[in-house]
Amino acid sequence: MKEIRFFLSLFCLFIAGNLWFVSNTLAQNTIQFPSLNLPTPSPSALPFQSQTPQPTTTSIFPTISPPGPTQAGPLIPTPQVVQTPQPVEIKPQIAWGKFNVYKEFGTGDKLLLGLDIDYPLNWKAQADVYNRIITFNEDSTGLVSLLVLPAWQGNWVDGYNFFNYISQGLYQKFTNLSLLNQESGAVPSQAIGVYPTYYKADLQGYMQGREMFIHVEIAVLRVEITATSNLSYAGAVVCYSHRELYQEKFKIYFGRMIRSVAKSLETVPSQKKEDG
Repeated sequence: MKEIRFFLSLFCLFIAGNLWFVSNTLAQNTIQFPSLNLPTPSPSALPFQSQTPQPTTTSIFPTISPPGPTQAGPLIPTPQVVQTPQPVEIKPQIAWGKFNVYKEFGTGDKLLLGLDIDYPLNWKAQADVYNRIITFNEDSTGLVSLLVLPAWQGNWVDGYNFFNYISQGLYQKFTNLSLLNQESGAVPSQAIGVYPTYYKADLQGYMQGREMFIHVEIAVLRVEITATSNLSYAGAVVCYSHRELYQEKFKIYFGRMIRSVAKSLETVPSQKKEDG
């Protein structure tokens, strides 16, 4: 026990001696800085405080001029134009039917096979078998009509020649008849000895004291039988109405009716060729 106390006493003396040595060494090595004599601040104003700020020559913002004086008076707002919606005209639906020429003629003429004409069902359709004319009238006055002359046979040279042939009937129906426009030409054909031609005309005339516009479309198929003889098949459509109403009538009625005739006649040449 005495030995332990003796060693503890030696250890404490050793620690105390080291602490004294370290503190003495640090005191000798401390760096001493010289004292600085700073001037006493004066109460005078700083240099920039006595200067008036000047505008810079450059800026990222544009210079904005003050607005000019406005005229005195109440502010009147600009009136807004309000467009009144126009009523939408609802046109009645047109019921269309097909006029089967072969069935209505009832003559067994194979040249009329497949000839179906679109027409409004509220129009009056009439077939004149003897004169080979089909008439479609909008009403009983007959001032808005479409005529179809299907598969006439003769020896006409071309479409213009057939127009001259039927024009005598037009002169009887209309007074003061005059030609406005015309167009004619030949249609290419791969068949030997077959020559299709067409003719179109716009005319002006009078019926029942009303100025009328008349449109004519003709197709003629001339077939050479021998070097000196020909056989021709012709078809025509004639439509007319009051001059001021023609464009509307053509858009609503005549255009579709004419197209149906032309589409049906596309099959007629092959039938004619077989019959010949």
